[in-house]
Amino acid sequence: MKRLLRWGLPLLLFLISGCPGQNVAERSQTLRVGMDPNIGKPFIYKLEPTAKTASSDNYGGFEFEIVRYLARKLNKKLEIKELAWEKLLESVSKKEVDLALNAIEKPEANNPQLPAGLLFTEHYYTAYQQLVVRKADTFTYNLSDLKGKKVGVIRDSVSQILLDDLNRLKEAGIGVQAYDEPETLFQDLAQSRLNGVLSERALAGWYLWTVPGLRLTGEPITPETPYVGVVQAENKELLEQINQVMRKALKDPVFMKIFSKWHVSIRR
Repeated sequence: MKRLLRWGLPLLLFLISGCPGQNVAERSQTLRVGMDPNIGKPFIYKLEPTAKTASSDNYGGFEFEIVRYLARKLNKKLEIKELAWEKLLESVSKKEVDLALNAIEKPEANNPQLPAGLLFTEHYYTAYQQLVVRKADTFTYNLSDLKGKKVGVIRDSVSQILLDDLNRLKEAGIGVQAYDEPETLFQDLAQSRLNGVLSERALAGWYLWTVPGLRLTGEPITPETPYVGVVQAENKELLEQINQVMRKALKDPVFMKIFSKWHVSIRR
């Protein structure tokens, strides 16, 4: 079969000589973005499709709205390619997508674990971990206050790793309870099944809005971590175009409204 394809290729190319150019042109007008809808609210999640909804609009979340904003500013059609989060960088490296933008931390320079041939955009959001407690609690929790307390986290998150390490290395005595669903996590805090929740601030901000009776407390627990987009190293033109849009976007009320809509703060 491979031999047949090899010998038939010149004739095939001759018969459809106009098609390759059209495909390249069509691709240049499309922004292919890798994202993982399983990350969930408020970053990106999948909506129930309707007959009137285009496939590129079957998502919600502030990161989805950011890439839709980018596509419009670049005058490109947006195409979301659903990928497992851990495959995003590899997919960019292999040129399967033009951009990945989905809770990706800006890495340290010369990180040997990174796939080859990647460039990173300017950051669009700064993440850090912070404690959430009930509004009725008049005291402020810091990590030193958590001994003997029940603290909820998302399973396998930075929050859980941090608290597990504290218990292992410092004998902190924190009762870590891991959850798979953030809504259940914050509801349990509101209903006094937990003393606190340690969470990334965008996730916390969303559930502070949807679950009554909760508030952020204390200082950020972790250093600020910039979230960035990722492009292929050969695509420097796209990188510069995205960075130009990002710089101007901070003064664009339409862009800034994305964050307020999803109750995400981009300020410390």
